[in-house]
Amino acid sequence: MPDHQEPSPMQAAPMLRSIRFEGGSIAFRESEANDLPALVYLHSLGSNALEFRSLFPLLGEYFRIVAWDAPGFGGSAGLRDEIGFAAALKQLLGALGIDRAHIVGSSLGTVVASHFADQHPEYVRSLTLLAPPLGFGALAEESRVPMLAGWLDPGAFLLRPPAELAGMLCSPDSPQAARDHVMTLGDFVTIEGYRAGVRLLFDTHMPALLGRISAPTLIVAGARDMVAPPAESAELIRDASVDCVYQVMEGAGHILAAEQPQKLAAILVEFLKRH
Repeated sequence: MPDHQEPSPMQAAPMLRSIRFEGGSIAFRESEANDLPALVYLHSLGSNALEFRSLFPLLGEYFRIVAWDAPGFGGSAGLRDEIGFAAALKQLLGALGIDRAHIVGSSLGTVVASHFADQHPEYVRSLTLLAPPLGFGALAEESRVPMLAGWLDPGAFLLRPPAELAGMLCSPDSPQAARDHVMTLGDFVTIEGYRAGVRLLFDTHMPALLGRISAPTLIVAGARDMVAPPAESAELIRDASVDCVYQVMEGAGHILAAEQPQKLAAILVEFLKRH
């Protein structure tokens, strides 16, 4: 890919747009070109589409980029009981006329992306998992239930001071601009959306899910990820995957798109252009 200057995390992002459908409304940001292969970005827990801000200028010449605010996050309404994250994503793609896409998820977004690939494989050109968590679905119920109750308390994660969250999510090597950007991402997360994401995480065991997915898969882990250490998550998911390329980003933590956008963009272009 061209030798771009490292973008500022705070540069302008595409305008937030919204579509309504039966079951709710979804906000998203989209690059200008719509005649290129589609790349759909699903953000992490406690975040929104602006997590992908720095990747728009780096990838916009190669892909039609759509970055959503997941239901209950950013500008999107919360989920209704009968509509799950994967169903909401299908509604969004249908409304935008996208019948096949590269699906790229970050953290919780990898769980959503994997369920979507499992339920709707016809839409998935490739699957990319950035800093994927293992999920808690394989835990014994006597361990999982009290742990879930703790996580559902917004104070466990969502309501922590932004600087503390950035310290958890970012590598100590990350530039201050990346940390500042990460600190703003949770400003518009609802408790309802946060809890829906937590429940999905606790209902999912990623290795079992990836064992059912045949789409070409890229897994990228941050070597200094303290939230989902590669040896405890990404490597186990890799070993269970059917068709997988695995890469580790040295010096990176959990929010790869914010911490090392230039390096991540190069990895994505190399993999996605083959599929």
